[in-house]
Amino acid sequence: MTTEPPTTETPAAATVPPAVIEVHVPGSINTWADLGFDVTEGVVALERCSVRPAMERLALGIATSGPKRGGTAAGASRELPAHWLGIPLVKVHPHTRSASTPSPHRNGVRGVDHIVVMTTDLDATVAAIHSMGWEIRRQRPTTMLGFEVVQLFVWAGAALLEVVCASEPNEFIREPVLWGVSLAADDLDATVEFLGERIGAPRDAVQKGRRIATVRRRGTDLGLEVAIMSPHRQEPGSDG
Repeated sequence: MTTEPPTTETPAAATVPPAVIEVHVPGSINTWADLGFDVTEGVVALERCSVRPAMERLALGIATSGPKRGGTAAGASRELPAHWLGIPLVKVHPHTRSASTPSPHRNGVRGVDHIVVMTTDLDATVAAIHSMGWEIRRQRPTTMLGFEVVQLFVWAGAALLEVVCASEPNEFIREPVLWGVSLAADDLDATVEFLGERIGAPRDAVQKGRRIATVRRRGTDLGLEVAIMSPHRQEPGSDG
């Protein structure tokens, strides 16, 4: 009897969801440097996702290749749309520091905690998230600025998106917008002391046991809201 050799065919690679690795902002490099960030080759390199100032418009930078959350190779292996929820998407090459564990900046900030996107149509928002191959990890109704909203938490590679969807357009959320970025500092009190009048007083964050302080935009060209949070205390068995 003749024995057939084992089949060694490799299954077709699954399409990998795009990974957000940069936030592009129109504010000047000097503005970020004055806040105590090190800007190298035009990039404020941070854990999970970096910030690239001095760009023409707000946008999300999508990796052309690179590590995904959990260590699996990821990148823009599917056709990338020009916009997502009206927010421009730009293909970028991963830079070394964002994929490693960087040292904190002069102000004590080490990484991006989450990116905030505001929208106004829940069904369209959910469809847009799924169209990118991203998974909604958590969804909850809440109130924000006195309006009813739904929060959706989405991993886009190593970056966490907090998508805030208003039940209907209001004076604060009229259309989809890349609204802000929350950073994480090793020692929030030390960071607040470093920034002085450029940041508000720390207050309790929504996440239990954490605090948050908002960078004051008046007189700056930051281009979006920036907050800084105390470190994330991961609970046993949680995924981020």
